Amino acid sequence: MTRSPSRAEPGIGLGGLGYAVGDSVPLDKAVPEDTPADLLDRLRAHGFVNCSVAQETPAALAARSVAQSLAVSGADPARVDAVLYGTCSYWGEGRPPPGDPAELTGTIARTVLEPLGLGHAALTLVWLAESGNTGSVLRLARALVAAGVHRTVLCVSSDAVPPLPGEYRAMPNAVTVNGDAAASCLVSSELPGEFRLDTTVQQSSAAMRGLAKGQGLRKHLEIVKGVRACRAALDTPRDGFAWLLSNHYSDQVLTEFAALADVPRDRLFTANTARLGHCFAADTLIDLADLHRAGRIGPGEAVLMLTTGPSTWGLTAVSAR
Repeated sequence: MTRSPSRAEPGIGLGGLGYAVGDSVPLDKAVPEDTPADLLDRLRAHGFVNCSVAQETPAALAARSVAQSLAVSGADPARVDAVLYGTCSYWGEGRPPPGDPAELTGTIARTVLEPLGLGHAALTLVWLAESGNTGSVLRLARALVAAGVHRTVLCVSSDAVPPLPGEYRAMPNAVTVNGDAAASCLVSSELPGEFRLDTTVQQSSAAMRGLAKGQGLRKHLEIVKGVRACRAALDTPRDGFAWLLSNHYSDQVLTEFAALADVPRDRLFTANTARLGHCFAADTLIDLADLHRAGRIGPGEAVLMLTTGPSTWGLTAVSAR
């Protein structure tokens, strides 16, 4: 198990929250026709109602999200130094699908960066944490800004269920239903942002990659160790966070995450689970944006974002200006 904690300087802000989703489609219409009825029943029992289904590629969703981030922040695109683009849709974006993954960087540059005046920005793809990519992206952005390598970094997460044989929206274990979305924000020492980026912590477990089907207990114990280790690194009291945001998983999983993160269950924001399903790594930024826009985060209040992937877990703490 590896650990990568980091604490932000007071001058590092997070702002310009934006996101793009597809249509909120009823669960039975979003999944393939041959999806077992009992799986749909289990998903509904776990809190899933609709799912975000987009006709756009992840890059097109990202373009909409980034345009929103630039608009709400008032940031000059010319002053954005770098773009960190988190995705697990590395199947490519060509037509017909799956396209050529080797062309993904060029596709993002042509579809997202150049049309929005960001063609000069250094582009880096981040994908190893999969649905935990936002934790990686925010940690890397904070490190680049804190070290003075860049002043403003655009953070993006964008994914969609690929239109390929064998891919599915409804997870067979009923833990979640996968939706399409992009989310973005700016991490900067130059732009104050609506939030201060306080602390980022990540844990990963190489052992998880070697565990096979039927070793669920060992996988579960690795998750418990990972989340607990991240939480211990924060050194924040149980009542220190007004909200806990996490990936849009089943009620049972989220309840356990709240316990592991040592945050009261009633502070877990789950409104978008029923509306959108699990939008990969975009979930927590979407939730933070909605809470902020609704005025539900007061000045000085802290929010904890728990991002999880197959073998990587991260906690990001932000506080409202």
